[in-house]
Amino acid sequence: MTTLAIHDVSGGVLAVTLADLIALLGPRTRMSSWIAAPVRAPSAPYDWFDVIGDSAGDLEALAQSGAPIAGEQLLALARSTRQIIWGGFAAYEGQAASPWLTIRFIDSSWCGIETDDAKALAGIRAHYSDVQTL
Repeated sequence: MTTLAIHDVSGGVLAVTLADLIALLGPRTRMSSWIAAPVRAPSAPYDWFDVIGDSAGDLEALAQSGAPIAGEQLLALARSTRQIIWGGFAAYEGQAASPWLTIRFIDSSWCGIETDDAKALAGIRAHYSDVQTL
């Protein structure tokens, strides 16, 4: 898997949204089943999931339950989100045991993308200006 870190900032805020990523990465993301989850803070002994916006409660409930959600439904929730400060999202196809794509928002300062999908990686590199390979 290749891991990219997106650090684009606009107006002092991370310029990456879950809705933008789902739209940018095309139909495969909308046809996938997604699982939301907290992410580990590097300096804390616990996991975090923190969202701001109208759908924050729904996304936080998903992260706590570990229940899958359809890509189109996640996109609808993501469009009602102003900012994801901490949170992880993994996309699965069919009955796959491993995700084909993982998105992690870290402290509202960067977004990590992990995938082997060459088209997705190229799309991210073309769309965002501050992208690093980890």
